[in-house]
Amino acid sequence: IIARRLDESSQAIFGLRQICDKLPDAVMLTDRTGRVVAGNAAAEKLYGRDWQHMRGTSAEDIYEEPQVYRELLQEIQSKTSVPERVLKVRHPEKGTRYVSTSTTFLHDSQNNIQSILWLGRDVTAAHRMERRYRRARYWVFPSLILLVFLAAAIILGYPYFSKGVQTVDSRKLELRNLLAKDYLLLKSLLSNPLERGDRARTSQVLKDFFNLQVTKQCPYSGVVLLDRERKVFDAFSLKPDLNAQTIIGTSYTGIDFQGSEKSLYRVLVLYRADQDNPMGRKGIEIAFDLKENERTIGWLLFQMDTNCMKANYEVDEEGLKNLQS
Repeated sequence: IIARRLDESSQAIFGLRQICDKLPDAVMLTDRTGRVVAGNAAAEKLYGRDWQHMRGTSAEDIYEEPQVYRELLQEIQSKTSVPERVLKVRHPEKGTRYVSTSTTFLHDSQNNIQSILWLGRDVTAAHRMERRYRRARYWVFPSLILLVFLAAAIILGYPYFSKGVQTVDSRKLELRNLLAKDYLLLKSLLSNPLERGDRARTSQVLKDFFNLQVTKQCPYSGVVLLDRERKVFDAFSLKPDLNAQTIIGTSYTGIDFQGSEKSLYRVLVLYRADQDNPMGRKGIEIAFDLKENERTIGWLLFQMDTNCMKANYEVDEEGLKNLQS
C-alpha cells in the first residue's frame, strides 16, 4: 500500500510539473509545513535554484526574511483569505529580488488541506522604480514646481490607466490558474476510477467537486469525462434543464479539439439542442488530456459558463484561445 501511494504521489508531482511548466508565473507546491514538493521551470529561474536543490527543503530558505515568511504561513493557515504579498527572495546571482506572492490551498476529497500552491511574480523593477520616485521627490527645486505639477499629473494619471489594464490581465491569469488547479485536482481523483470503469466513484467525485463551488464565482456549468476513445464515460451539469446522464455513451470524435500538443488545453465549440434551442445552443468546452505513464487514458472537459467568464474574468471565446499557450 505504501509503495502504491508513493507511486501515485510521484505521478501526481510529475503531472504537476508538466502542467505548471506551461504557466508564465513561478509555481511552487509545498506541504502544510512549508516543505517544497514540486515546482516549475519559472520557479527555478525566479528563485535561482534548480529542482534538485529545492526539492524536500523548506521554502523558508528561499526568502531573505524567514520570519516574514513564517508569519505569512501561519496567517494563511488561520484565515480563509490572505491578500497577495511582496516577499524578498535571495537570488544566488541577482541578489535581492522582490516577488509578489499569492497562495491557494489544495484539499483532498474530505476537504482537508493537503498542500499549498504558491504563485510568484517578479516585481523587482516596479519596486525599484517606486523607491527612486520617492527619493526624487525630495530633490525637486522650488523653481520647478509648475513643471513638477504638470509632470505629476501625467505620472499620476498613468497608474490609474495601467491599473485597469493590469486588473483585466490579472483576471485572465486568475482564470488560467484556476483551470490548471481544478484540472490537477480532478485528475488525481478521477484517473484511477476511469481506468477501472468505476462510474459510481467518478459521479461522486464530480458531485462533490461542484458542491464545493457553490460559494465561489464558478466559471463552469458542467464537467464531462471522456474515455480514451473520446466517448462520454460520465458527466455532471449545473443546468437544471439538462440531464447530464443522457449524454453518457455519446462520442466526441467528430468535434474539433482546437489547439496543439503543447497547448495547456484544447478549446471545443459545439451546439447542443434543448427545449428553447431546437437547432442547438452554442457551448464552449475546455479539454485537458488525462495521461498516465505518458499514455492517454481519457479527457477531462470543463463546460464553460460564458456569462460568468465575461462578468468575472473579462474572458470570451477568443480570450480562452489566447490563454492556451
